[in-house]
Amino acid sequence: MAPHALKRRKLRQSSNVDGDPSEAAFSSDEDAPHRTPTLHNAEGTASVSASTTGGPKKAESSGYGESVAGDTYNSNMFKLQMDELLAEIQPDYERRLKKVERALHKLKRILERIPDREPMPVTEAKRNLRKSYKVMLPFPEPRPQTDIEYTLAYKKPAKINVVGSYALQTAMKTEGMLSVDMAITMPSSMFQDKDYLDQRYFHKRAYYLACMAAGIQADNESKFDISFALQNDNVLQPILIIGPAGDGSEYDFTVSKCNIKLILGVAEDTFPEEKTLPHRNCLPNLSNDSPQPPKSGVPTPFYNATLRSESVVGPYLQFLHGTSIRCHGYKDACLLGRIWLRQRGLGTGLAGGGFGYFELAAMMAVLLRGGGAEDQFEPSFISRVDNPLERFDSLMRLQIPSSTSSVPVIETFKFCEKVYKALRVGLGGRTSHIYPMPPATKPWPTTTSSHNRDTERSLLIGFLHNSEQVDRAVDHGPPAEDRVAAAAFRKFWGEKAELRRFKDGSILESLIWTKNASRRSVLSQIVTYVIQRHIGQEVADTIEFVGRDIAQMLSFPAPDGSQGLAQFQPSMSAYESFEKQIREVEGLPLQIRGICPSSPQLRYTSVIPPILAANRISSQPAACYVQFEGSARWPDDLVAIQKIKTAFLIRMGEVLEESTDRPTTRLGLENETHTILNTTFLDILYPTGAAFRLRIHNDREQTLLEREVKHKSLHGGSKGEAVQAMSAYKRDFIQGPLHTQALRTLCTRYPLLSPSIRLVKAWCNSHLLSTHMSEELMELLTIRTFVHPNPWQAPGSIMTGFLRTLTFISNWDWRSQPLMIDFGGNMTSKDINAINLRFNAWRNIDPGMNRVVMFVASNHDPEGVTWTEQGPSKVVATRLTNLAKAACIVVKERALDLDPKVLFASSTIDYDFVIHLNPKFTEVGQDQSRKQSTFKNLQGHFPEDTALVGYNPVDLYLQELKSLYGNTIVFFHNRNEGSIIAGLWSPQTGPRDWKVNLTYSTMPAMQQVDGKGPQITINKTALLNEVARLGGDMVTSIETH
Repeated sequence: MAPHALKRRKLRQSSNVDGDPSEAAFSSDEDAPHRTPTLHNAEGTASVSASTTGGPKKAESSGYGESVAGDTYNSNMFKLQMDELLAEIQPDYERRLKKVERALHKLKRILERIPDREPMPVTEAKRNLRKSYKVMLPFPEPRPQTDIEYTLAYKKPAKINVVGSYALQTAMKTEGMLSVDMAITMPSSMFQDKDYLDQRYFHKRAYYLACMAAGIQADNESKFDISFALQNDNVLQPILIIGPAGDGSEYDFTVSKCNIKLILGVAEDTFPEEKTLPHRNCLPNLSNDSPQPPKSGVPTPFYNATLRSESVVGPYLQFLHGTSIRCHGYKDACLLGRIWLRQRGLGTGLAGGGFGYFELAAMMAVLLRGGGAEDQFEPSFISRVDNPLERFDSLMRLQIPSSTSSVPVIETFKFCEKVYKALRVGLGGRTSHIYPMPPATKPWPTTTSSHNRDTERSLLIGFLHNSEQVDRAVDHGPPAEDRVAAAAFRKFWGEKAELRRFKDGSILESLIWTKNASRRSVLSQIVTYVIQRHIGQEVADTIEFVGRDIAQMLSFPAPDGSQGLAQFQPSMSAYESFEKQIREVEGLPLQIRGICPSSPQLRYTSVIPPILAANRISSQPAACYVQFEGSARWPDDLVAIQKIKTAFLIRMGEVLEESTDRPTTRLGLENETHTILNTTFLDILYPTGAAFRLRIHNDREQTLLEREVKHKSLHGGSKGEAVQAMSAYKRDFIQGPLHTQALRTLCTRYPLLSPSIRLVKAWCNSHLLSTHMSEELMELLTIRTFVHPNPWQAPGSIMTGFLRTLTFISNWDWRSQPLMIDFGGNMTSKDINAINLRFNAWRNIDPGMNRVVMFVASNHDPEGVTWTEQGPSKVVATRLTNLAKAACIVVKERALDLDPKVLFASSTIDYDFVIHLNPKFTEVGQDQSRKQSTFKNLQGHFPEDTALVGYNPVDLYLQELKSLYGNTIVFFHNRNEGSIIAGLWSPQTGPRDWKVNLTYSTMPAMQQVDGKGPQITINKTALLNEVARLGGDMVTSIETH
């Protein structure tokens, strides 16, 4: 949950061009170059005007739509966020767009002076424009034949209106080019009654557009840059793009950073509405797919809708502008809607999904009287969610086959529809959403007759998974008795379908898919088979699955190739047996109340899943806590309690070794210098390879520690030790088991949470951050992606879980925002306010963030510092954020061509020195040495190095380095696979005045500061020699930068 914080949010922007036909229509006025032109109503009279310098005056409230946002908008915080965002995104019309007004008036004068052209045959019309102006006609396919009966002509426009967001002042700042739309209404007298048939209207429209291009090109004053483009990626609707000349002339609008779109339309009554309804066939003599005419009853809805959209521009624009007058909040709603769409990569064009700014503005105008915002502010308006790698759980790219079709846009549309229908049937409940994304079109020069048909022809398809069903290996079809359904099933699946009898006696049509580490995922197998069978082998050969390599960055997959919970099942089963055995232990002074796990191995989140083998004990025992029944005989002394706990563990070890499973037990010591902390543990090693580390939890310790902390007579070191012990007690004995239990539940609810957490940990480890961040903190950062997925749904793949977590880390401002996680959706506003209050108290007490940097709270842990009090520091937290930002930039730039290995590649050039370790001492090296084959007659027995279980020499070495040089050097290491330890010198070790009792070796500074006494600096060579000496054979070399 995002905290309510009064801070300025920077809208994350894109370089995409921001412009579509939008919310209002204004007509140009030559005599008022610095005013927004006036709107013409149906009778052609002016109805309203507004100044671009100050914005339109707000109309008196009429009660229309005044309660749109309800209580949400009336919330002070939400309103402040909205107002601040609106102020940030609106461009400076006076400064940025003043120049473009002159160009608009110039264009209007040019268009009005273009002479009429008498009707002429197509061939003559093409030849005249090409010979005189070198302008080609942008005819849509199929092009008109030379023997057609109708002619082409040009007449002065009936209306010239500046339309869209510029006229209504609902444009939005963008890193790319703004678009100013000018609508030109062609006179109805140019068209005949039957021109709605067989693309006759669109051929005449293309000639009209080419005549406009020739007229603008012939003007000697403006020298605009002119090109053709497709409106909304529709080949039936070419438009003109007018760009600045860049020559610094009077009409050069380069400084405005925008372009002008000339869009054509006709009057509403030009063609009968009933003739262009979706069920009518307006292409009786043309075919979309073959040279033969289609059947008379086959509808042409796409063509009809395009034609109808040309004739309803005026009515829509009047309706939208009327709405803006009646409801002064409509413009702000349009702006917010534009943000919402842009952050999600939606647009009016076919490549943008067909729902853009104009459609949203029209929908809001219709539905303005009701509704209200329930979504959160940040995910709705700030977060960008248009990156396909984060938006979809999996992606597939294939090539659209070449075709002789005369209408390529309809060809592409039909191909997408065919692929979608086949995949919808084939995948069934495995996916909740299948989203085809055809390639977008691009502008082309007026000297070319049409856009290049040989450009990008790849189709990208995004899938949203049903996590519980996506990897299902067996599909059950209809029963054999249902012959009709069974026949349809076999027809669709072909030889893949087979009849099977199941354990319940049912005989069903079935599909069996292979789950194997060397094979592709079940979903990719299904997709490939369906495309091959129903679309064609040629298309199937071009299939490319994007992003699946990210999941392969996790090592040690299960035998079936998956990275789910099955990998942890052996250790979970071993724990269940261990728990049962502990509960049945007899011969102890007190009865056992309960036992609980507190280890990544037992909550499905260890980077390397535990692998149990009879001849190989797990190198890292899983931590568990046992609690005995209450007794008044426990002493009221913390040191004495630790002694009693030691005696209990010794007795438990003796009893367990006499049990049926015959485990080996070993008592271990910890925290030897802190007598009030837990000082002993018991390792239990089973012949199966399972290993557990048991500690005793005693409630009495909490009471005594709280008493020590509040004791007024304690000062200095004793007080600090009591506070440290209290923090450790809560972390280890209370929050640790609670966190483990909650995470086990969540991993069952979200099957992809476990591998996503492991991959996030692997990423942090690869960048040498594992010794600074607790595993619980990394787990919480990933949990947030699943339990608070807005603006997405919960991740359905490892790829989305990982990338969305990186995106959150890169955007999280931990300096001013706490992270709140609601595991069960039960947090109230009172709980949230209490957490915010506690966070603010920490920042007031510790403004320099020397004790607590990241504040991560949950409904289980409202304190917020349990897993961050010991790290990361500001230096490490800043590096974590910067690494995440860099990763997100790489993901955005490389997009579908991303190589995930780049995200895990860590450079050591930023560190001051690097300690290279002998690989045999690292955890991976030790594991490899244990895997070496032993004598067969010894297999099944304990290996000889059981005393080394839980022993990690690199960790011990690093702990010693931190204890000796922690104030001088910041160390970095990959705990799982790292063979290096990197270091940064503390800035406090730079040149300074000499004094006694410094904690590090010094030497005279090479450069002395004038006017000051002798300067000294750290003796780096001596310290690094000490570091190498402490490492002994473990250190192979030390590299300095």
